[in-house]
Amino acid sequence: MLEPAATLSHNATYLMSEQYTPRIAILGSPDPEGGETAEAVAEALHKNEYGLLNFAIALTIATQPEAGILRKTQRWNDEWGWETTAEHVSLYESARKPADHIIDLVDDHNIDLVVSLGFKTVLEGQFVEEYGYLPDEDSSVYDARAINLHPGTVPLTSGVIGKKASERELAAFQDGEIGVGQIVMHAITEEVDDPRAVFDRRYVPILKRNNSEENGLENFHARKRRIEQAAAPYMIDRFLECQREEGLV
Repeated sequence: MLEPAATLSHNATYLMSEQYTPRIAILGSPDPEGGETAEAVAEALHKNEYGLLNFAIALTIATQPEAGILRKTQRWNDEWGWETTAEHVSLYESARKPADHIIDLVDDHNIDLVVSLGFKTVLEGQFVEEYGYLPDEDSSVYDARAINLHPGTVPLTSGVIGKKASERELAAFQDGEIGVGQIVMHAITEEVDDPRAVFDRRYVPILKRNNSEENGLENFHARKRRIEQAAAPYMIDRFLECQREEGLV
């Protein structure tokens, strides 16, 4: 069983025991074949070589009922004995905003950290007030309880996802504006993919042939995806560790 978390309001400071395992919620891709990065995080947790990771996936959320992450969650439960809850939050079937449903689910499941991995829906308003990073009020980006993985250099690719972000980086490389591609993890703010909220990043080399060969974009994007999936579990864990060091979790 996953140990429940204490109730935490925005900016509340409390200390947990060294043995406590933080509970995270993953907001996943709505695509039927999506959820690959969430799957990579789950696989890393399941194997947890050398015991480096200290968190549990307690909840997954997607905006489409056929989303791949929801099926993957069921497999984790069936094959590994996990007790992760999978929830579909509709974008259209309720007068309430999806963010309001997510707030309720996060609170109901005692979630310590919300992690957006390809969610494709902008979260704003009350969600950011409760879980996001408020640059004018918070003392640190680690005050946030919601983070997002963005597959590109910010602000160059802010608001752009997937292969389009890789395409924009290649164009900037060709123009001499950047020397490498990036994968960044940032706290969620009212500004989409806010560079002020970045707390971790991975660099992805851009090869000169990526601009010239016929399949250069596909090769560059595929390399970024591999690095993203390998790094994501440790970027999440690093954020939680920094929160522990600051006495926030």
